[in-house]
Amino acid sequence: MSQDDKLFAFALGTSTDLLPRQSAEAKTHSLHFNLNVSARPLKNLSVNTRYRHYQTINDTPSTLFLAVVNDTEGQVAGNSARALISQPYDTTQDQMKLDASYRVFKATHFKLGYEVELMKRSYRAVEESWENTFKGSVRSTYIPNTSINLKGSFAKKVADEYDAFQIFSDRHTASFVAGSSGFDSLPELRRLDVANRDRSKLGANISWFPSDFYTLGVNYQYQEDDHPESPMGLRTRRNQNVTFDINYSPSDTQSIFLFYTFSKMDAEQNGRDHNPLVAGSENDVTRNWRVDHDDKTHTIGLGSRTKFMENRLSFNVDYSFTQSISNTTFAAGSNAAVANPTEMPNLGTVRHSFETIGEYKINENLSWGISYLYENYKEDDFATDNFDPGSVFDTGTIASVIPLTGSNQDYNGHLFMVFASYQLGN
Repeated sequence: MSQDDKLFAFALGTSTDLLPRQSAEAKTHSLHFNLNVSARPLKNLSVNTRYRHYQTINDTPSTLFLAVVNDTEGQVAGNSARALISQPYDTTQDQMKLDASYRVFKATHFKLGYEVELMKRSYRAVEESWENTFKGSVRSTYIPNTSINLKGSFAKKVADEYDAFQIFSDRHTASFVAGSSGFDSLPELRRLDVANRDRSKLGANISWFPSDFYTLGVNYQYQEDDHPESPMGLRTRRNQNVTFDINYSPSDTQSIFLFYTFSKMDAEQNGRDHNPLVAGSENDVTRNWRVDHDDKTHTIGLGSRTKFMENRLSFNVDYSFTQSISNTTFAAGSNAAVANPTEMPNLGTVRHSFETIGEYKINENLSWGISYLYENYKEDDFATDNFDPGSVFDTGTIASVIPLTGSNQDYNGHLFMVFASYQLGN
């Protein structure tokens, strides 16, 4: 893939002659290879192994750009923090998966799996990372009128030693690096894709069929990400959701369903207030702060599916209601820059959604239909409520903020659509 569009000037009223090159000169290649092998060495045992290689080869030149700031200032010098070298990133992924499924007894299967992934990166603080994943699941319909699916996995990602100075020296000129602190972000801060991580997943899905007309189900999903070697940034994140549903199908042409879902997310994030103008602030633990996020979401939905005229005409109706509440709490050190943080009010959202679709099948290949979608969304956000576009409000510092759009994110939306579909073949 290549792209060679002309580059814009740094600022209004400046010449493109200030650019290090006149066009993008961007060129990248990708190499993708897949291998899949399946076998059944025993009557009740099946084995599958897969290998994937994906690689980018970026031939875009790495170039020093001396920017013009604020349209009015001159071009920055080579020893400026704004003198930046472009970085043509590359990644290489090698991934192998091995799965084995064994039928222990009638209608019950056990499955074990293992995955290993090697990621290599250029122009990053970490060159290589390995991730090993172990998986297991059970699927059974042994109990009459019941389907059970249980699964779990654990993944551990380990990266090379984190070199915060590497990316800093790659982005800046040698003259700037020589007189600087040696980092853009705090050295203890880890970007998520290259940070060491432990990931645990659990899942359960149980369906019960008390009669030919009813289906009852419960589904639970859990995921936890832990970054034990990341002192700063995201430390932990947990997601849980549980869904209860019921489906009633009195005939082959009609069904009605109802469901309720509860979701919960909580996360812990650490940071430090670093001021480049205050010597030693990057190592001052009294400037540390912590944020705890707690989000809860409730969703209820119902709908129906109906067919008429020997299944040539179908009519679907769906409605859902979602309410979420986000709570954020703070803790901070004793330094005046962060001490006594102010608690923020909760963020609340409510959404109603209604959709209906009618479709008529003209023949085996051609059908047409109409649909209508309505959404109502309301948001209670203390950060943007009661501010008009273009107004100026004080941030408590020298800088002020001028919002470019309205603060009210509430809306009512209506969408009408007429469609046709044609299926090739018989």
